[in-house]
Amino acid sequence: MIHPRTLQRLTLICLGGLMATLAYWVLGLSAWMPPHTAWLWLAAVETPLLLAVPGLLAGRPYTFAWLSLASLFYFGGALMDLIANPAERHASLPATVLALGVFTGCILFPKALKAYRRRP
Repeated sequence: MIHPRTLQRLTLICLGGLMATLAYWVLGLSAWMPPHTAWLWLAAVETPLLLAVPGLLAGRPYTFAWLSLASLFYFGGALMDLIANPAERHASLPATVLALGVFTGCILFPKALKAYRRRP
């Protein structure tokens, strides 16, 4: 079994990458959107991810649980854009992979933590 700290770090790295990719996606590729709208959209997209960071750093299983659910929305949105918008695949493909990484880390962390705590 993978050590819980490794999964925690993997989740944090994927989360940081997802946040950076979303910022690039919203601010860099939104030429059709007015600037104030782009910043509001970015704040709405990034806020749930930012709220998860303290809980992830503390290793709280509850935070990993709700973030696993939230990451599915990011995965679904990125996957939909990956399929529907071939012009922006350079942004949606990393977002899809990173959201899947966040989901995987969030799902595996509580199980690894429980197994690590049971060790003699």
